[in-house]
Amino acid sequence: MKTVNIYKAQTIGQQMTVEPLVINISEEFPDFKSIDEHDALFEKEALMLADGLLSTLPGGTIDRLVAELLKRKATSFVVPLFGRENGSEKRYREATLSDEERRGIAKVLIEELDKMTK
Repeated sequence: MKTVNIYKAQTIGQQMTVEPLVINISEEFPDFKSIDEHDALFEKEALMLADGLLSTLPGGTIDRLVAELLKRKATSFVVPLFGRENGSEKRYREATLSDEERRGIAKVLIEELDKMTK
């Protein structure tokens, strides 16, 4: 099991105490029969993770984490995700952007994120 130790935000005055956060990622994502069930759980877990991180991490760590995640995900604009016809890939395939437009967006996004993380 991996363990990642991260600093929490500092307490601000006497009014806001930052509680430690433990994130347990140990079980495989369940196999649902419908895309809507998948999407609902993705949404729920994303919100829980965002709430936990935003209430615990220092602002500078949050800024760099968001930039790093976007930079790593930017390849989704370049690499087609065809093959399986599940919900997210079908929605991606049906997107109106051309390959050239996606590459242009990815290039600009990566350049801007590189600036933010340096």
